[in-house]
Amino acid sequence: MTRIEPGPLDAEARSVHEAEGGATALGRLDAAEAIARACGAGLVRERVGRLRSELSEDGRTAHPVGLLSDREREIAELAASGLRTRQIAERLFLSPRTVETRLSRVYRKLDVSSRLALSDVLRTAPTR
Repeated sequence: MTRIEPGPLDAEARSVHEAEGGATALGRLDAAEAIARACGAGLVRERVGRLRSELSEDGRTAHPVGLLSDREREIAELAASGLRTRQIAERLFLSPRTVETRLSRVYRKLDVSSRLALSDVLRTAPTR
């Protein structure tokens, strides 16, 4: 297997992780992954996955739920409990569109495609 040398993506992810925290670094990796997906850059997507794992091991739980921000986890838990988007929005004083956007990020980060699958992932997550 060919070893890929660390590059600018690695340096930025680690720098942002140290300076601004894990959630910000993981958000930037999400953006990089979206661009890589749009361009068909498979190697970049693989690198993002490795970096995401490394950063989550550095300061957060290795469980994928550790990739979620506090607000994303809150929304995910409410969705998994059976609340509809509008109900979540009203409870958290957000717009339904914001809830849907956050849920789509949660689905992407946890690699799930339904609220049932989301519920299963959250059930196996360690408690805080």
